[in-house]
Amino acid sequence: MSSAKKDASKVIPPEGVRLWAAAVVAAAVLSFWGTLSYPFLHDDLTAIGGSRIVQEGGPLAEAFTKDYWGHSAAYPGGDAGRDRLYRPAVTLSLVANHYLGGNRPEGYRALNVGLHAAASLLLLGLGLGFGLRSAEAGAAAVIFAAHPLHTEAVMAVVGRADLMAAIGVFGAMIMLGSGSAGTDAKNAGADIAGKPSTASGGGSPSAGGSPAGGVFGRGLAVGALFALAIFSKETGAALIGWAALWWLWRRAAERWIAKRDAAGRGPVTESGETAGGAANPVTESENPAPDRKSKGIERKRIATETGGNAGSFGFRKPGIFALGGVLALYLGMRYWALGAWTRPGLPSLLDNPLAHEGLAGRLVGALGVLGRYLGLIVWPRPLTIDYSYAQILPWSAESLAWAAAGAGAMALWGWAAWRWRAERPEAAFGLALFLAAYFPASNLALPIGTVMAERLMYIPSAGVLIAAAPPLAGALAHRSGKIALAALSAALLLLGGLSWERNREWSDYLVFWERAARVSPESARTLRVLGQSLSRRGRFLEAVAPLRKATRILPAYEPAWTELGIALMQSRRGAEAEDALKEALRLNPRSPESLLAIGALYLGGGQLAEARVHLEKAVSLYPRFVEARFRLGNLYIKKHEFERAAAQFRAALGRAPNRGDIHHNLALVLFDAGDVETARRHARRAVHLGFRLRPELARRMGLVR
Repeated sequence: MSSAKKDASKVIPPEGVRLWAAAVVAAAVLSFWGTLSYPFLHDDLTAIGGSRIVQEGGPLAEAFTKDYWGHSAAYPGGDAGRDRLYRPAVTLSLVANHYLGGNRPEGYRALNVGLHAAASLLLLGLGLGFGLRSAEAGAAAVIFAAHPLHTEAVMAVVGRADLMAAIGVFGAMIMLGSGSAGTDAKNAGADIAGKPSTASGGGSPSAGGSPAGGVFGRGLAVGALFALAIFSKETGAALIGWAALWWLWRRAAERWIAKRDAAGRGPVTESGETAGGAANPVTESENPAPDRKSKGIERKRIATETGGNAGSFGFRKPGIFALGGVLALYLGMRYWALGAWTRPGLPSLLDNPLAHEGLAGRLVGALGVLGRYLGLIVWPRPLTIDYSYAQILPWSAESLAWAAAGAGAMALWGWAAWRWRAERPEAAFGLALFLAAYFPASNLALPIGTVMAERLMYIPSAGVLIAAAPPLAGALAHRSGKIALAALSAALLLLGGLSWERNREWSDYLVFWERAARVSPESARTLRVLGQSLSRRGRFLEAVAPLRKATRILPAYEPAWTELGIALMQSRRGAEAEDALKEALRLNPRSPESLLAIGALYLGGGQLAEARVHLEKAVSLYPRFVEARFRLGNLYIKKHEFERAAAQFRAALGRAPNRGDIHHNLALVLFDAGDVETARRHARRAVHLGFRLRPELARRMGLVR
């Protein structure tokens, strides 16, 4: 063990792993516990409230036979259709949440906090299993638990995909690392249990083997954890990438160490020492044929120098077979459910402008995003939910500067990993984890659904912290332990304060998007959703400005034109509203929201023929569109086509049985048609649901005196 490793033990007086575990859990819980009652926002509304599987509790098989949004392989289009996410484990967790607590957000958010605490604990165990000292591994894990960059993954309920994937990846890595029955893994367990350990430090593998049953048991555990990771999120495949990178690096490091030692070492003894020493070089003729036992002892010594217990990570046959088997199972089930290995087409220009760039633009843009990610790990401000179109321009001066920073940082990290390949293997270990987890989300191999998102750094940031913790601890070791403790405490208070500030944004839908608009003032998506949020609060005049700006930034953004038309219509600016909605339909003639909005505009203006054309088209294209059927039923009432109106209302109630306004209008139609008893039943249902009957209708039905 190097002197730097020994000095690192002075950073914080060792109190055992249990104390660090408690600190990690406390940091994770305290950073997010006050947010449990916050409402669902953004994608949570679709994944929970809009999911038939979640709301109806099944059939559970659909979690495996449909995509994340509940669509089958035949689903033709829309953003959700292009995403084609396959995350059955997350869907099942949402079903369990709904079964236990319905649509109350507390249960969903409490589970997310618990998953985050579990992932942070596993990062602690991973560091210990690798051979880091408790102060080093503990500092990395507690910073991971409190870091504001992870707010999106924890606060967004759908962010549990990243949390569950991290648990699977970290847990599988720990099991792979314990494949040699290493002393470190045993000592970590002993510390947590409060039992005396068998060795004082980390970094040395056990000289003994492990029973065959234990090896196969660990293989099964690796397979189960990897399945949890990859069936939670596609980035779970980072485990395989990490294992490959770590294996390649170890082999290169071992060859280098063997060449370094060849001129200065004699025969290998049982203790791992050489007989000749540095001053007694040995030639091939003097020691021509080391036996099998000597080779094994020498290999253990080299493994110790290149990473201690981590030297055996992932390279036992049961673990390899488990990874390969689970990956094959996942790919087969994904293809069976979705009909494709990847997304059928490019993501939209709004979501991921890098996907529409040439090779050079994608490379520069990806490096710029990498630089931004690394910058946010070091200083997590400003943070935002939205990095979509117009936020990251590949050839801008800012992006080029970030690209240079990202490329420089990775080059420096790679140089340090190789420069200190024997003394500090944790640099290479963390680099392998970072690259394996980041590359699938980098837009270099395949374009993904977003250009940049903070949640995508949940697993990669662990690699940065594992690599950075020991050098930082070593630097602080030259000072007293009290100074080191004070520095870590100050860092945690700062990070925790930033996390609390970021968390408050999730307290209200409008607050959420107002904050996003301040950080991302040129985001067409943010401005569109901000305008929509203002409209939902009845602030239609205020909604017009951000919606107009969104259409100027991205003129082909059909949803922004639709929302602008709605805001203008509600502001009694009918001519402008009609122009906006016509532009939306020009961009997308099949848009259900645009068809409904312009139909409602014409209906309100007495242009029944024009309204009929658009509303009937909306219903024919989207038979499950409740609001379109409701508006069409109202149009039929004005046209005195009562049977058609009743049919539309009944069809709407089949999808939305708790809409009091639909029950009311159906009661009105049925009463005029002479079906008094059925009409009264629907009227009473409307009242029960909180809808106020028209006084004349209530009197005619005899429901009031």
